[in-house]
Amino acid sequence: SLAPALDDTYGVIIYQEQVLRVAHFVAGLSLSQADSLRRGMTKSRTKKEFMSIYKDFIDGACARGLTREQAETIWKFLSQFVGYGFNKAHSATYGTIAYQTAFLKYYFPVEYMCAVLNNHGGFYSKMAYIEESRRMGIILLPPDINFSEKQFTCAGQAIRTGLDAVFELSVTSIRKIFKEKKLRVFSSLYDFLSRTGMGEKEATNLIKAGALQSVHPSVPQLLILNKVYFKNNRKINVAEYVAGDIDLPPYNDYQKILNEMEMLDFAITAHPLTLFESCTNDRQIIPSAQIETYKNQSVKVCGWLVTSRRVRTNKNQYMKFLTLEDRFGLFEVVLFSEAYIQYGHLIRTHGPYLITGKVQSRLPGEANLIAEKVELIQLEKKELETILQKKTPPSWDGVYV
Repeated sequence: SLAPALDDTYGVIIYQEQVLRVAHFVAGLSLSQADSLRRGMTKSRTKKEFMSIYKDFIDGACARGLTREQAETIWKFLSQFVGYGFNKAHSATYGTIAYQTAFLKYYFPVEYMCAVLNNHGGFYSKMAYIEESRRMGIILLPPDINFSEKQFTCAGQAIRTGLDAVFELSVTSIRKIFKEKKLRVFSSLYDFLSRTGMGEKEATNLIKAGALQSVHPSVPQLLILNKVYFKNNRKINVAEYVAGDIDLPPYNDYQKILNEMEMLDFAITAHPLTLFESCTNDRQIIPSAQIETYKNQSVKVCGWLVTSRRVRTNKNQYMKFLTLEDRFGLFEVVLFSEAYIQYGHLIRTHGPYLITGKVQSRLPGEANLIAEKVELIQLEKKELETILQKKTPPSWDGVYV
C-alpha cells in the first residue's frame, strides 16, 4: 500500500524520502536499495544507474501481490519524479524563507525591495526587481552625488539608487565623493569636479545617470558645461566665460529612459517599454495580467526579456523557455522546437519582443504562452528622433510614479 508513505502529503510524492518509503512498502526493497533508487533519480544520474534497480522493484512489487501492470505504473509514477524533488529538510527550509519574505514584502515593502536590490540573485536581473518595486507603488529615485550611498537605500517611502549602479564609476571615485560630501554638499558642477578631481568620462556617466540634478536640473546643460570644463584644462573661470549664459531645457522622459538604460542598465523614470509604445499601440496587445482570461485562445503580448532557458528535448532538439515582463508583471513563454528553429536567433537582447501564441493554463495562476510567432521590436532612427522631441510620455493609469 502507498498509504503509509504518502498519507501526510495526500497521496502526492513531494519529498525524496517518500521515494524510499514507496520502494520499501510497495516492493519490499531494503532502505539501502531504496536509497540507490533515490540517488538514481537525481539529475546527474545515468540510465544504467536508474535502471539497475528496476528488476528488483518490479519483482518485489509482484511478489507482494501487485500485477506487473500495476508495478510498472508505480515505477513510471516514481520515474516522473526525477529532477523535481527535494529532501524534506530542504523543502522545509525554503518554505520557511518563503513565509518570512512574504511577510516582509507585505509589511515592509520599501525596506524589503531595497534589500533585494542590494542582494539580487537567482534568475532575474536587477531591472526585474526595479519594475517589481514600481508595480508595488514604491517611488524610485536616481543616483545623486549629494544624497546617494554606495548601494540602494531607503528614503522614506522611496528607494534611492546608489552610486555603485552607475556604469564605469570607479570605487576610488565613489570614495572621493563620499569623503568630500561629508565636509559639505556639492553646490555646483564645477564645485563637484574641482573637489573630486574626477575625469571627464566618469563625470559624463554620472550626469547622464541623473546624479547631478541636485546641483542643476538640466542634464543637457550639465553635459555642455562638463565638456567646456575639460576642453579648457579644468580652469573654472575660463569654462564659465566660454559657457556664458547658456540655458538648455531638461531632457524629456524618453531621453531620460535611454540615458538610464545606458548608464544603469535599468530605468528609473518609467518602464523601458514606454519607448516603444508608438510601435505597439495598434497591435491589439493584451497586458500580462489578463493572459489567463484568454485560455486556449491566440493572443499577442509584448514584453522585455528577463531570463531564458534552453533545453534539449527527448528527440534531441532544442526548445526554449522565456520569462518576459511588461509593466503589469512577469509572464512565461514556451518556444517548442519548431518555433525555436524559426525564431530562436532573434532572442539575443532584452528586446522588447512581440509574441503571438496560444494561452495554455492547466492550473489557476500558471498560464503561459505557447509561441507561434516572435518579433523583435526595434526603433528606426526617424521614430527615435520623433519620440525624443515629445514633451513627456502619456500616463498609464497611475501605474507608475
